Amino acid sequence: MTVAAPTSSASSERAAASLVPVEIPQASMALEHSQQTGLLEKRTRRTNDYVRENVAMHQLATMLCGDPEDLLARLLDFARELCGADSAGVSRLEGPRGSDSLFRWIAASGNLAAMKGYATPFDCPSGVTLSTQQPQLFCMPHTYFKGLRSHSAPPLVEVLLVPWSVPGLAEGTLAVATHNTDHHFDSEDVRVLKALATYVSSAIRQQDTVRAFENLPHSEAALNIARELAHHVNNPLQSATLAMEVLGDPKRDDEMRQRAFVVAQQQLQRIADVVSEILEHHRMPTPSDHHLLELEN
Repeated sequence: MTVAAPTSSASSERAAASLVPVEIPQASMALEHSQQTGLLEKRTRRTNDYVRENVAMHQLATMLCGDPEDLLARLLDFARELCGADSAGVSRLEGPRGSDSLFRWIAASGNLAAMKGYATPFDCPSGVTLSTQQPQLFCMPHTYFKGLRSHSAPPLVEVLLVPWSVPGLAEGTLAVATHNTDHHFDSEDVRVLKALATYVSSAIRQQDTVRAFENLPHSEAALNIARELAHHVNNPLQSATLAMEVLGDPKRDDEMRQRAFVVAQQQLQRIADVVSEILEHHRMPTPSDHHLLELEN
């Protein structure tokens, strides 16, 4: 099986600088030697940075109605920042799960930015992650998987992946990587990536919807979808904004800030769910109760 290159010549030139298309015989696959997921729970968990995390989630929520490409790019920036990673990427499975399928890297940043548009065989870290449907950690994976070897980028020391999916439509992985031998991922990074993966799913659904309508003329139906999306996102966005203000107030005690963090997470998750529902069904009934959460002074 070969590692497939991007379809456009420009993408091919960029990718050629960081990935080497090679034949990958099954015998060369020894990912079990690289798979070190058990280390995640054994390592000392770093301190949560709820304030910085919620600033990121809030910004991503405001971008849900915009360009999904911009959303994915910003999401990867936050993944690198929040996890202390050097590189990040989003892969999407092309075809059903199995050895004849490929993972297309639809977004990438950092030292592996040129990987965008490239494809790797199913028998890779992303394939293991989708097969288990659990976060996976790989140490020095390029040693065991030739498709990750690079001419210009430094070696991959650790790669942490979590699965994402749009049920019945698409699935893939969100990954962060470090090229620094002094930096190691832990269970806190897993939690952060899982939260970010929700936005990957929303971006993919929106991306597919945009492509489906890009050859059609603007219609009243499309305008109604936009109006409905704005209506349903507004209320939880206001609640999340209020929670963010409390999180950023140094006069608030730890208990209040923890409550604000929970509220912000709930409301941002609600926004992501609303976007996914509207894009899937094109209409969403008006809720009888918006459940606006108020924070006590």
